[in-house]
Amino acid sequence: NLGFFPKGTILAFSKDAWDAKDSAFKAIWKVCDGTNNTPNLVGRFLRGAEYPAGSTGGADSQSVTLETKHMPKHSHTFTGDNKTGYLPIHWNAEGETGGVTALNSGVFSKSSRKEQVNGWSAWGNLNGIDFSMTPSGSISETGGSAATLSGKGEAFTFATAPSYYAVIYIMKIA
Repeated sequence: NLGFFPKGTILAFSKDAWDAKDSAFKAIWKVCDGTNNTPNLVGRFLRGAEYPAGSTGGADSQSVTLETKHMPKHSHTFTGDNKTGYLPIHWNAEGETGGVTALNSGVFSKSSRKEQVNGWSAWGNLNGIDFSMTPSGSISETGGSAATLSGKGEAFTFATAPSYYAVIYIMKIA
């Protein structure tokens, strides 16, 4: 009758083994279902003693929905290939550029005059802007500038219940 266990001992027991026990055993041991001065352990698991005895907690949900707000602050580093190109500035018949000037600024530099083709005739000696750039840097939530990332993902629900074998808990009360 497991008499060597002290009063208050809780054991995992199979339901079939419990059903096969006699009334003398069941007078000493009780199912932990919240009756007979036992804790209600139906659908629960036992947790180590880092918490005060008799504490309860957790959630009955067997799934969690992970959202962006659950993600820790983090950053992404990005790099890209060096790209160069030429942006022509269109001159009209009067030699105006519509307010666009080819100034040296950042990744842009005033180009030498290049040949451009309009239909069947070449335009010679027109201004344009050469550029060369290599994208690199990082995006961080704690950074000094704002960045918007598209395609962050959506809420995702996943199961948190581990594989299990159902048992009942019994407690020695006498």
